[in-house]
Amino acid sequence: MKVSSKSRYGLAAMVDLASTAKRGPVTLAAIAKRQEISLNYLEQLFGGLKRAGMVASIKGPNGGYQLKLSAKEISCKDILEALEGEFTYKDGPKEDSLMEACLYEEVFHPLSNKIKTCLEEITLDQLVQSYKNKKEKEIIMYYI
Repeated sequence: MKVSSKSRYGLAAMVDLASTAKRGPVTLAAIAKRQEISLNYLEQLFGGLKRAGMVASIKGPNGGYQLKLSAKEISCKDILEALEGEFTYKDGPKEDSLMEACLYEEVFHPLSNKIKTCLEEITLDQLVQSYKNKKEKEIIMYYI
């Protein structure tokens, strides 16, 4: 199973936005620079996040993006589904295949549900706190 760049970059951009949001709206150019993501790609990603109601764009010279909801209210599942669409095992079993029915019922459907549950339990706030903790440890680290 692979995780798309859209998912990885979208999560990273949302963590960046949430971790710097207290200072006011954040420009996509600033996120793009910090996260080393193409500005054009970020604009596409934030279009989906905006349509999903997670972020709002602020116009003007001090404009940018800000969270529309609290970071505690946004789950990884919310972000990934805004970017990729509903997370589900797309193919059900073929009607005439007992093997596919078995695999769907015993493997793919339960796996899909467990992944959804796991992603629902991880909030954007948790990711921000983890990121800030790692960042603090890096600053404190002394190199000889």
